[in-house]
Amino acid sequence: MIRVFVIDDHELLRRGLQMVFEKTADIRMVGEADRRSVALEQLDPAKHDVALLDITLPGDDGLTILKEIKARFPALPVLMVSAHPEEQYGVAALHSGASGYVCKNSGIDPLLAAIRKVAQRKIWLSDLMAEILASGNRPDSGMPESLSGRELQILRRIAQGESNKEVAASLGISTKTISTYKTRIMQKTSRRSTAELIRYAFDNGLVE
Repeated sequence: MIRVFVIDDHELLRRGLQMVFEKTADIRMVGEADRRSVALEQLDPAKHDVALLDITLPGDDGLTILKEIKARFPALPVLMVSAHPEEQYGVAALHSGASGYVCKNSGIDPLLAAIRKVAQRKIWLSDLMAEILASGNRPDSGMPESLSGRELQILRRIAQGESNKEVAASLGISTKTISTYKTRIMQKTSRRSTAELIRYAFDNGLVE
């Protein structure tokens, strides 16, 4: 039996996954968390075979949480799930330690197949991800994958209209640190103003 720990802030999705897994012969949801602190407190490789992690959680960035999980439990497979397409975050997730990346609109069968594969300590790649990696079509320095998880998180908030002070308050860090991150993001994306950063975020699908 593959024991899955689900980390997602949407209870409806967690309940839906639980119902799906109960209909399979070899997968069960044996733990869940809706935030980073709960996940890091309850995750246990002795009890869980696979962690299913949403890439976007309130107040936290999935890629950052992924790195924390892998630092604590290097051998625990983490399968990222996201509403964002593979070409946007897939490569970044794999390079951050994920064993696979599944889009939420892919359907149930690919998700179950991915869980089974990563539970065997193998890497799950969709056809698109395999094509991206095989072709070497890595984005250049102006694309989202060149940004860290925290940088992506801050960029999304800036693009949603939050001020440096508001972003700092929501993330629990200083406004000076936010300014430093913002400068770094502008350098990496070759943008010169907040307006250009916002346009960049929308052009790359970081906000809707």
